[in-house]
Amino acid sequence: MKRITKFIIFKVVELAAAFIVWWGLSLYGYWIDSLFEPVLTDGNMLEKWLEAPFFGFAGIFLPLAVLFWSGIGIYHWIKWNWEKVG
Repeated sequence: MKRITKFIIFKVVELAAAFIVWWGLSLYGYWIDSLFEPVLTDGNMLEKWLEAPFFGFAGIFLPLAVLFWSGIGIYHWIKWNWEKVG
């Protein structure tokens, strides 16, 4: 039971870190876009930055990458436990 708890805590921390990286890359991408399109800088910048991770490249591919990476970790954990038992 102790290993399962450690694994769950590790996965929660891993997903939180991936989300923070995803948000940071999204904001960076939004900043790059705003350099080339002055129209994006109109209005409330904070509101646009909060919306940034849900649009564009980061909004589509990074959540899929997080799920894929998490799936690989779960697969290896199950495989390791299966080999240990069997």
